[in-house]
Amino acid sequence: MSQTRLKLTTSELMDLVVQVRASFVYEKLKLGFEVFKQQAVNDIQITEGSEIVARVKMPEVYDVQLDIDFLSISTCLCESRELCEHMAAVFFTVYQLHNLSPEAFMDQATTAIEEIQAAEELQAAKAKKAQEKRALERVQQEQFPRIFQDRFPSSRQPMAIAPPVRKSSLKFSLQETDQVDAWHRYFQNSYEQDKNSPTHSGDVDELVQMLCSAAVSWEPTVRELFEIHARLFALLKLEERYHAIHQSHMYFLYESHMEEMAYTCLNDIAEVITDINLEKMTDTHRNILEATVQYLEQEFYNKSFNFIDMYVLYAMFWTNLLVIEPLVQREKNRLDLALQKPQQEQHRHYNIHARAFHDWLAGQDAAATERLQGLEMLHIPHILNQLGSLYDNNAWSRLHYWLKWLLPYIQSHDFEEVEAYIFLWRQINKAKHLEDEFLETMAALLPHSESFYGEHLLSKGHYQRWVDLQMAVNQLPIYLETYNLKKVENANPAYLLPLYHQAIEACISQKNRDGYETAVDMLKTLKKLYKRLNHTHKWDVYISYTVKKYSRLRSFQEELRRGKIVT
Repeated sequence: MSQTRLKLTTSELMDLVVQVRASFVYEKLKLGFEVFKQQAVNDIQITEGSEIVARVKMPEVYDVQLDIDFLSISTCLCESRELCEHMAAVFFTVYQLHNLSPEAFMDQATTAIEEIQAAEELQAAKAKKAQEKRALERVQQEQFPRIFQDRFPSSRQPMAIAPPVRKSSLKFSLQETDQVDAWHRYFQNSYEQDKNSPTHSGDVDELVQMLCSAAVSWEPTVRELFEIHARLFALLKLEERYHAIHQSHMYFLYESHMEEMAYTCLNDIAEVITDINLEKMTDTHRNILEATVQYLEQEFYNKSFNFIDMYVLYAMFWTNLLVIEPLVQREKNRLDLALQKPQQEQHRHYNIHARAFHDWLAGQDAAATERLQGLEMLHIPHILNQLGSLYDNNAWSRLHYWLKWLLPYIQSHDFEEVEAYIFLWRQINKAKHLEDEFLETMAALLPHSESFYGEHLLSKGHYQRWVDLQMAVNQLPIYLETYNLKKVENANPAYLLPLYHQAIEACISQKNRDGYETAVDMLKTLKKLYKRLNHTHKWDVYISYTVKKYSRLRSFQEELRRGKIVT
């Protein structure tokens, strides 16, 4: 039987909310909210397999399975072809379990729909007014005497001169030999020329394609560097667009799409950087790199962004592009100087990570960890990315050093980060055979490491430790895989005795009928284990003691007789 948990992780909840906002029809959300208010959702469980399982009683019973990762493949017994109100009701129940307000969620959704409808009505009214105006102009033009048209040309009448030139057709003069600051003047000029361009609709790819059309015939490396700057410009415009709409209740309709575009754009920058042949760099290219350093410092460093992961951006540039020694040394000096001055805590935090990153690049791991040691909160994803690079290059000694150092910090982080950390530990254990240290680490990471730890213990035949683990996390045998229990039993049935003893006591202590029934089911299994060990006399002693100890629990005594544990 699969394991369950009480809550979603923060990242799971955020992802689910984004999917609900993007995927549900408003009317279904509204109906689901009414079902939720009727308290029709029961038996809700969150599985380790990223599913929310629940039952909705209206009074018809509908079993619902919400897939946290891919909401679109969720199912309901009502067999609706789209996300239904029963699924929405389950979502609202989960939302409330995380101390969030379903009422506020619906208020935002309702306001957003009203704003969208109002905008559509306004647009339709403008279109109708423009159409009426054009019709009136045609009538007036037809009625206006020809002689007066010749003497006093109307602005509504085509004139015998060249038609006016659209601003968007005026091209900013750009040459391959221009400097980086000229590139960005071109970007801004192109962006401002036509308010109906793809730039202002927020499509990053279309914007970049439009900007890069000026460089199609350039030398390949210059063209690639130009594209990198075009994508950096597009990222900044995406942030500007977010700030322009984020005060509106409509912003969440676009937020996930904008976040995805920023993520894709960062990946595209990384791909372009990878394609650049650093060995064929000329003085012209190096001048562009120097200007790139200045641009990053001016527009990106020590700034706050919603979609741009500055740790990722910084790492990709200084790992794979800005690797010329004078540039690297100048950057180190800049960071050292910045850290000597008073700074906002957020900026200081970032600069320390950046400076430690350069230590790490130079192989100076002790210096890097010494810088990071004083921080109350590490940016764990950034460090895990660094460790992933060590794994890719089989730098086992360095990876081992960092994993040991990181252990106290990783314990308080989200499951995804712990999972990545455990993956790296698994790989180094395979390569360096650090079994004892690996097991100690898994124990230290409980409860996050429970499934990984248990799986590893069984695979290595550490059956006693596996039972100790289940007892440490207060796991009931009925929730464990039968195959795993059989595997331990076949090794030695005695291993399972304390697990069942503890679980039976826990169920009885619930003092309700369900708990008693579960306890009796496990007593039947326990009796078989004692019999298999030829310890029936010990079973007799144990059951006599248990019956006497709980003699005042009448319902429990009834379940014992019903289960034929006692007569």
